[in-house]
Amino acid sequence: MYTITHSCDLENQKEYEIKITPPDEMANSFKTTEPVRYLRYHIEYIKYNYEVVCPEYITKDGTSTVVIPWFLIPGRPYPIQIYLFAIDLYSTNPDIGQRAVAKATRLKFELKKFAHTTVGRSFKALEQSRQRALKSRFGDELKASAEETPLPSSAIENIVDNTQEKQENRRFPSVLEIAARRRAMAKFLQKFHNSIKKVGLKAAVQSLVKYWYRKTKRLLL
Repeated sequence: MYTITHSCDLENQKEYEIKITPPDEMANSFKTTEPVRYLRYHIEYIKYNYEVVCPEYITKDGTSTVVIPWFLIPGRPYPIQIYLFAIDLYSTNPDIGQRAVAKATRLKFELKKFAHTTVGRSFKALEQSRQRALKSRFGDELKASAEETPLPSSAIENIVDNTQEKQENRRFPSVLEIAARRRAMAKFLQKFHNSIKKVGLKAAVQSLVKYWYRKTKRLLL
């Protein structure tokens, strides 16, 4: 389980070690004031490598929660704004492929590595997050907010959860299915895409992450 804090910002960091503290409103929900341990994550952003130190607490109901900053995707080497930039670019530009998106992402964020396969995996991960949310009580609001257009049933069947289906059972999607999935994702991210133009990428991503966690209690990616 994760708890997201919005008090930390990569752009203002002067140290390579970023120590995360829990939001004030969470203090009363912890069993003790001291964390049981710290988890360390490594990420790269604009030529700098950071170590993000996140505390893990036991809550009063006995569950554990790790406090992470809004930009962190545990286990991923880059902050979430990089992945969402790539997903948005891929979804809203149907004439360019994953390799071109990967190259544009590397150039924008000055990355040595960002493969086209990462674009595809990130896209699928967000599809899966969206599908889980659509099945929840948050689903109706999400449909209205995003003006959701249902995917063709064959495309939905091809969104595979790695924990539920083996690699050999996957079916490679058709060109029409990929196009439909890109259109659906563009529709889903329409407000986010428009927000980037108004407030910039970082603020748009932070707002989306905050909204998503507040509604679903899940990480976006």
